[in-house]
Amino acid sequence: MVKLNEIFPDPYSVHNSKRVGRGPGSGKCKTCGSGHKGQKARSRVPLRMTGGQTPITRLLPKVGFRRLKNKLHTTITTDQIMHAIEAHKLDKNLTLAILIERRIIHKNIKLCKVILGKVEFDSEIKFGEGIKLSRSIC
Repeated sequence: MVKLNEIFPDPYSVHNSKRVGRGPGSGKCKTCGSGHKGQKARSRVPLRMTGGQTPITRLLPKVGFRRLKNKLHTTITTDQIMHAIEAHKLDKNLTLAILIERRIIHKNIKLCKVILGKVEFDSEIKFGEGIKLSRSIC
């Protein structure tokens, strides 16, 4: 059986870190491996920096667009609805205004789509305006 105090890494897998600026005998004195003068010798250079050349972030086109319409609608599962009914947060008559009032969905939402979940769904629930049912429920 292996004991924790007997576990050691392979002899060549672990290296000591370079100790720079510790005299000429170390091989990393004075300039500490940075060379003489220049931007890289003075401080860190940003990765996007390419000298006088146009940076790659400006060369490549902007990608993507977020539609405002995506923020105005949401989906809710039948599991969430049944859980809220069992917790006495909701009644059997659902409208968009009730869902917003009970803080189940955000107040800016204009359309709510109900999709089928894993819990057995009660068919007595009536959906009002602003709520669209998926085909699996109908």
